[in-house]
Amino acid sequence: MDADPAHMPLGARSDCLPNRYVDQGVLGAGGMGEVRRVFDRVLERSLAMKIMRGALAGDAAARGRFLREARITAGLQHPGIVAVHDQGELADGRLWYTMQEVRGETLTALLAQMPLRRRVEVVLRAAQAIGYAHRQGIIHRDIKPSNLMVGAFGEVLVLDWGLARRTDGAAEVLPAFEGGQSEGSTRLGTVMGTRAYMSPEQAAGRPVGPPTDVYALGVMLRNVLTAGQPPALGALCQQAMAVDPAERPVDAVPFSEALLAWLDGAQRRAEALGILAQASALRAPLAAARAEAERLAREADALLAPLPPHAPVARKLPGWRLEKAAQERARTVRQMEIELVQKARAALERTEDLPEAHELLADLYHQRAVEAEARREADALAEYTTLLQAHDRGQHAAWLVGEGRLTLHTDPPGAAVTLFRMVEEDRRLVPCDPIDLGSTPVVEHPIAPGSYELHVRAPHRVAVVVPAWVDRGAHWQAGPPSAPHRPVWLPESVGPDEVYVPAGWCLSGGDPRAPDGLPRWRIWVDGFFMQRFAVTHRTYIAFLHDHLEAGGEAEALAHVPQGVAAVAHTPSPLYGRSADGGFEAPEGETLDHPVVGVSAHDAQAYAAWLTRSTGQPWRLPHELEWEKAARGVDGRFFPWGDVFEATWARGLHSSPGPPERGPVQAFPEDVSALGVRGLVGNVRDWCLNSFMKTPPSADVLQVDAEVEAGDFQAVRGGSVFSLPDFCRPAARFGARPAERRLTVGFRLVRYAGASTATQ
Repeated sequence: MDADPAHMPLGARSDCLPNRYVDQGVLGAGGMGEVRRVFDRVLERSLAMKIMRGALAGDAAARGRFLREARITAGLQHPGIVAVHDQGELADGRLWYTMQEVRGETLTALLAQMPLRRRVEVVLRAAQAIGYAHRQGIIHRDIKPSNLMVGAFGEVLVLDWGLARRTDGAAEVLPAFEGGQSEGSTRLGTVMGTRAYMSPEQAAGRPVGPPTDVYALGVMLRNVLTAGQPPALGALCQQAMAVDPAERPVDAVPFSEALLAWLDGAQRRAEALGILAQASALRAPLAAARAEAERLAREADALLAPLPPHAPVARKLPGWRLEKAAQERARTVRQMEIELVQKARAALERTEDLPEAHELLADLYHQRAVEAEARREADALAEYTTLLQAHDRGQHAAWLVGEGRLTLHTDPPGAAVTLFRMVEEDRRLVPCDPIDLGSTPVVEHPIAPGSYELHVRAPHRVAVVVPAWVDRGAHWQAGPPSAPHRPVWLPESVGPDEVYVPAGWCLSGGDPRAPDGLPRWRIWVDGFFMQRFAVTHRTYIAFLHDHLEAGGEAEALAHVPQGVAAVAHTPSPLYGRSADGGFEAPEGETLDHPVVGVSAHDAQAYAAWLTRSTGQPWRLPHELEWEKAARGVDGRFFPWGDVFEATWARGLHSSPGPPERGPVQAFPEDVSALGVRGLVGNVRDWCLNSFMKTPPSADVLQVDAEVEAGDFQAVRGGSVFSLPDFCRPAARFGARPAERRLTVGFRLVRYAGASTATQ
């Protein structure tokens, strides 16, 4: 029995094709027919030809759908829609049309092989094509992964427009969906569409329109996302799959725009992460370069600091070369840091919400803010804090808030405490905003970081000012590391020209403009009394007269202040002798002028005399005790604050006339927060210790009452001949203990009774 000619393979009946085309085999088959590859003899190209099934050739409804598909597809000129070239009818009545041949795989076949971004891109390209059709008045009605073809070069085409319809402003009513068909297949006859991708209105036979296609796109997007949906895409799926069509995007255009926005953001994020990786790669070498620069600077200082100015260049040269290497490395550090910031900011230009970039910049700006705060550079601190606030996402929140705690115990307990915040007014740090803290002990009182004064009062005791520097997030206590709860001793009395400096922590060094200054560090210094003024001619002459009265003429003469004769450059006594053999202050000076021209040995001899006379253990101050008395505990650069003012201290530019020493009571503005006078100008002070080349290794100052042996003795303070930077209390000078200079005098200290470290 012969086969039905209508169902014979076209390859066996190539004569039934129009003469223009040569059959090249089957490409695929569907419910309405099959698709074959044909060769176009006229244009010499391969095409796809869709041919109606023979059994449907006489079905008017099927023929209508087939022609509608061909014409609708031909009318959609879009890169994502297959182009239709020709249409006709075979001799046996079957309809056909030719179209672009697409070589590739369906999304169904490729889904498992694609990364998320590529899957979303395929849905986007399909949505763009469907959106174009919607704006042309066409709906597809059968959107699903098997109808999306991904070409060999990444192109995406929407296939099978057999169920497409024109909307023309009115929705088409379709028969209700009837079960019994596979969820992935297209129903013919009474059911139009694929169940798994049908919207509720399409399945129920209610009016359909562009939101119906949007629903199918939402289902497809949900399926390609699989597990771990990005929140934005998950929300888009929910919106597209809303039961009520009015709650979905009006058509596929806004749906595709939302996908494009997400992809654009994902692309920018990928680019940003690539740039950020380059910035992050700089962190380790940057830290290493910074450490090397600091090491080279320390080694240079270690070589140069011990050398006297007259040392030959050959001995200085190794230190100079290390200094140069440190400077070059520091420049490299700055360049690397600039590059890191530029790359991190470039990453943020691509995507503003990139936590990794914000974290990198926040860490950098936090480090710079900490350094600026330590250097007391208010402008730099404000700048870096502002930058830190802009980039911090929580990791530095505690530092930015900075709240610390304050604990104070006193001896005796029960003392009344008033807390004052130190605020700069007219270049002076002054106590403001008093807060009554009640009676001691004060335990873990919350407090913002910064500089404070605690004014402490107790019956039958001297009122005491306890300065406090509260670090960010730190717990301030007055005691040393071994006994943080040790009480601050309140003395019963203080001499009229003495100042009490209570025990506690202080910030020392760290002034970049102080000559020979030491680096910043925190050290605990025991309590002591200090003479308010430098020793004057009045009391020093009394010391000499005691020797005379005891028959010690030679010893008295050995301690007479010496100057240098202008002509012979030889030492000469600064004191004259009266008719009765006593000593007199230098011509032109009063008894209240500070003594100068004395050696460290003379000062120590005076301290021994005063100890015998008063029964109190007077001595020269250690230079760190002197610095605490001058700067307080908050690291300020001058006794009054951070800015030099020439008229507040007797220095080189304090007055229009030639520089000359004045009485110690002059320049009352040259006073520290603890009440010590004349620390910035007039005369410098001998100190107890040898000239330090490095900071103490311990964090508690240990002071020996005896003068330390060394080639150079420490000298602190400014003089009447000093330029501003040489007046800074962190500046350090040295002289041989036997030298006598017209710029150097002294003042004494003694331990403060119950606050001594030995008790």
